[in-house]
Amino acid sequence: MGKNLTLGELTAKPGEKVSGWLHIADSGLEIPVSLICGMQDGPTVLVTGGIHNAEYVGIQAAIELREELKPSQMRGKVILFPLVNRTGFEHRTMSMVYEDGKNINREFPGDPSGTLTEQICHTFVDKVFPRVDYYIDLHCGDGYEELYPHVYTLGAASPKVNQASDAMARAVNVKFRYPSQNPSGGSYNQAGSMGVPGILLIQTVSLNVLKGGGCAFLLRVERAGKQFLKMKKKSELTKGSIGKQLLLFALPLLGTSLIQQLYNTVDLFFVGNFLGTQATAAVGASSLLTNCMVGFFTGLSLGTGVIISISVGENNKKRIHKVIHTAMGLSLAGGAVLTLLGLALSRQILLWMNTPLEILEQSLLYIRIYLLGMTPLFVYNMNAGVIRARGDSRTPMVFQLTGALINILLDWISLAHFGMGVEGAAWATFLSQLAAAAGTVVYLIRRSDEYRLNWKKIGISRDILRSVMKIGVPAGCQNMVITLSNIFVQTAINSLGVSVIAAFTAYFKVECLIYLPIVAFGQAATTFVGQNFGAGEKTRIQKGVINCIVMGCAYAVIMAMLLIWQGKAVLGLFTSDDSVIALGIRIIRVTFPFYWLYVLLEVHADALRGIGRSIPPMALILICICGLRTVLLLVFNRLFGSLEAVAAVYPCAWLAAAVCLTACWVKIRKHL
Repeated sequence: MGKNLTLGELTAKPGEKVSGWLHIADSGLEIPVSLICGMQDGPTVLVTGGIHNAEYVGIQAAIELREELKPSQMRGKVILFPLVNRTGFEHRTMSMVYEDGKNINREFPGDPSGTLTEQICHTFVDKVFPRVDYYIDLHCGDGYEELYPHVYTLGAASPKVNQASDAMARAVNVKFRYPSQNPSGGSYNQAGSMGVPGILLIQTVSLNVLKGGGCAFLLRVERAGKQFLKMKKKSELTKGSIGKQLLLFALPLLGTSLIQQLYNTVDLFFVGNFLGTQATAAVGASSLLTNCMVGFFTGLSLGTGVIISISVGENNKKRIHKVIHTAMGLSLAGGAVLTLLGLALSRQILLWMNTPLEILEQSLLYIRIYLLGMTPLFVYNMNAGVIRARGDSRTPMVFQLTGALINILLDWISLAHFGMGVEGAAWATFLSQLAAAAGTVVYLIRRSDEYRLNWKKIGISRDILRSVMKIGVPAGCQNMVITLSNIFVQTAINSLGVSVIAAFTAYFKVECLIYLPIVAFGQAATTFVGQNFGAGEKTRIQKGVINCIVMGCAYAVIMAMLLIWQGKAVLGLFTSDDSVIALGIRIIRVTFPFYWLYVLLEVHADALRGIGRSIPPMALILICICGLRTVLLLVFNRLFGSLEAVAAVYPCAWLAAAVCLTACWVKIRKHL
């Protein structure tokens, strides 16, 4: 029995054929590689194709060789790189690496801190050549050449290596053999200087291949190369139909938002129907505190998404790679810190909020268990922001849906089957959030491009952190202060009694059916504006903003009408108390007719963040949503002291914020 074959993070056991990726230094680039490990020990042979990316015959030969080799019938091992110059192939350059315009076979031995070409060469010298016994480099005539088949052998290595290279060449059925006198520079020359016999084999193609169906052959090779790469193309929002792109991008965001609502909604459904009004109020009284802590980190995730969106537009792959690992570092550290702070301060904060004593202990129990899920929640939000920033809004929705289904199952098991209290709903939420976060982590780990997550590289880059903080901290402070102002509202609600608390708790769950999709249109605007701003496509930016506003307003109006019409039925999902339902209907009739105003403020604020301007929307929203709303709350509550008075402060604040943010966007847009 032979031994395992290992290269980087890949390992093939005897009788196995394994394909994956070789990381090129810290560039974020990965190139495809296959390890083929025979059942019996023997020499290890390296085969490379596509060092010159337009020499298609070598690429195709390597791909077909990989398919034909059967490790169960082999003695020895093969390390096969079908496409070394991956970026040149993707961008259709002629022989040169796309990023720096250099020829790989002129840059050996390379430099680990040099350009991308130099890093590729150094990776082979450092990680590949020391592991092999023989080397075959496959070439053909390039797009501007017409060559006879021939083979280059080593002529400047040691006599023993030169002799072995000549023996390899004689086994190839070509007429012409040429010994090279270069000691290094080319890949096989460099390997020869390190004691590895090798040849450079050139077969006929180019001008002759274009005759008699040659174009079809080239297309077949290109398709085969792309299939081997197995790359999932990112959705670029810088070209094509704006309305269609935004709608297709926003629909999964709508799904994600509605699925996200399922978490606490399902908790509330089971709590309200199995545990009663006091338990419902306990969950509602604790929700604003958790939202306050989540708000700041959600803002940081927005900063991460904006930086990646702009980098996508600029095609800055190295920066994308750094942002991802900094985001993960922030998620892990921030989640741990906020969990500890929340556990220490939760009781005192609930007391400050005038939480009724009869529900205090239940609220505290729910929130302390919920806080354990802060780190998974932040990891999911950060990773979802990363994935969406590349133009893929469907994948986060799938993971969110998985978590929501787990939450439903665990709520039913804990409350309906085992008869647990509010702690059962909290544990269900924690485990479901953990599952969703784990899904995004695995997804990024298994990627093969600049979005790939490597645990060893997780850390906090100072320059990336500075950029993320510049956008994320204002957004995070905005979210946190808004939530704090909501605590003032919650305090006023708490003073009206347990039934009103339960009514507002149920109302906030129904409200999310209209609120979260509007937020999704805002997220779509952020990604769209960010990518187009980075790509310099400024004429598309305003069209995208207008499209988001039109679609968002249409949704808000239609959904508001449906919820006003069926308010009793929808509220009945969260409570069986008729008096609580009646109070909830009174709130809906005050706020929902004006929810289209929220579209204007949300889309314009997120568009401003998409171009990196996060201070203006933060300032305006804090003034209008926090300051003005708090003042109105004090005035309305003193003058009227009713449920409707508390509810009316929301549309008044939306109107002020919508006017200010629209004016701000119009002014800043002129200077783009």
